[in-house]
Amino acid sequence: MSTAKVIEFKPREGRMADLDDGYTRIANELYDALIEADLTKHQQKVAHAVVRLTYGYNKKNDRIADSQIAEKTKLPRCKVNTAKNELLDMKVLILDGRKIGINKNISDWNITKSYQNSNKIQNSNKVTKTVTKNVTETVTTLLPKTEHTKDIISKDNKDNNILLDSAFEIFYKAGLPKVSKSKAITSFKTAYKNWKSENKTPEGFAQMLAEDIQCRLKANIFGFSNLHPTTYLNQKRWEDELPATAKPKQPQMSPEQQREYDMYLFMRGED
Repeated sequence: MSTAKVIEFKPREGRMADLDDGYTRIANELYDALIEADLTKHQQKVAHAVVRLTYGYNKKNDRIADSQIAEKTKLPRCKVNTAKNELLDMKVLILDGRKIGINKNISDWNITKSYQNSNKIQNSNKVTKTVTKNVTETVTTLLPKTEHTKDIISKDNKDNNILLDSAFEIFYKAGLPKVSKSKAITSFKTAYKNWKSENKTPEGFAQMLAEDIQCRLKANIFGFSNLHPTTYLNQKRWEDELPATAKPKQPQMSPEQQREYDMYLFMRGED
């Protein structure tokens, strides 16, 4: 007769929180306001993550990348970026340079239900057919479009245009006369499309142009300081041979340009 072997299972140790492992010190009034705020699930998770990554380290604000928030919230980075920008728009979060934190001035918070309503409609798979004309138009506006290939390409083009518009400002402020801006930005996009480079990015192209412009201005090339940005781009003047007296240098941005560029990187969620 065979005997059964008795196996003893050790009870699984429970997960226990302890103040000795660290804690987040935050004013009750501020935390109560955050609890009461009519935010979406993603907005709440991002707001709490910012609290944890700032007050949890005895800081009021800090440089926090979207990837850090994504790791805390277990949300995709793109959804983190969307929720973060919504919270900034509502002034629940505020910026200090490239540092982000909770806005302690609760009276400044401008929480509307527009994001809530939009989120609920986007998550709904059915819409009642018997609706009035006005409601139908509202629902049609808020419902997400099917992600066909054409829609994805259109979205990519829109994102690329945003990057090009931001990079154009670096070029436009490099030192040439600020004239015919609308024509210049069209020429800038065309020139970028035709630009041959291994590491091709809009900001890289703009910085290359800014470096060239500053180098030629320093060399006092006759008539260059009066050259229109559109003419410079259309004629590919950066390909002209530099005079022997001109020494290329790293592009220098003004403090204002640097702040704008830092903000551009931050809104993209880059560390």
